[in-house]
Amino acid sequence: MSMTKRPHVRVVAAPLALGVLLSLLMSGCGQGGNSQGGDMASKITLAEAVKRVDELTESARQQAYPQANFTNPDKDYDFPCSNPDGSPSKTLRNATVSYQLSGISKEQLNDYKESLKQWWQRNGFAVDNDGSKPDFVRAVDKAGYSMALQVNDLGQAYLMTTSPCSQKNGAADS
Repeated sequence: MSMTKRPHVRVVAAPLALGVLLSLLMSGCGQGGNSQGGDMASKITLAEAVKRVDELTESARQQAYPQANFTNPDKDYDFPCSNPDGSPSKTLRNATVSYQLSGISKEQLNDYKESLKQWWQRNGFAVDNDGSKPDFVRAVDKAGYSMALQVNDLGQAYLMTTSPCSQKNGAADS
């Protein structure tokens, strides 16, 4: 492979790798759990979770940095949660959205991250960031909704929101 093609491969591979990483990070990390026994699974339906994920994501964008625009949406409104044995649940699902943020320069990313963290705190999210990963910050609210901001090595920012496990059709796994 010639040197002229490597940057192109990196540009394509970075968002793909980021998406895989973020799916893994977000799908199993919310309080309420990615398990059959998650405390929110019996309290909300998947339809309610989908609506709330979309509302949280848009509100965070508008309040934290209204100049930002969402691009390259990745939405999965029917992602299977795991049963205690690791198998996919038949009825427990979560809703996950991820957007690339445009309209924010590399120089503005730290300001955006701080604005987002302040918005999270004002809205009942606990920020889970020990500073060991400066390009990744995550927050979880008491209901188990998880939000994260990831910046890749190309300076591209992604905002993700994931719901806790929810009843797909209002019935528990058997």
